Amino acid sequence: MTGIADVVITQEDVDKFFDEIHIDALTESIKASVNEQDIAAMNECEYCSLGKDSKSLISNSKYEYGGVSGEPDLGIEAWINNDRLVIETDTDYQVKKIKFCPMCGKRLKEEQHD
Repeated sequence: MTGIADVVITQEDVDKFFDEIHIDALTESIKASVNEQDIAAMNECEYCSLGKDSKSLISNSKYEYGGVSGEPDLGIEAWINNDRLVIETDTDYQVKKIKFCPMCGKRLKEEQHD
């Protein structure tokens, strides 16, 4: 039976590997694999790119189940404003700092405070 031999990788091996990567070629390869439509879609996420006008993270869409339909009133709203997750209920309002959009994964820009 043939097994997999243990491989010892040193920091020197890692450094050598990264020294041999041609960064410009890698950059061009990545650019070629992502088209402008993909980039535009990431920049226009309806959950994180519109600031105060961003789409709510909580769905209040119509439902139908077992012949019963309606619109839920959850009494809660949640949206992203710059690098903040805003959660508002009938009785509470909270703001939490976040680094990434939970819907598209894009790194959020920090809000500038003057």
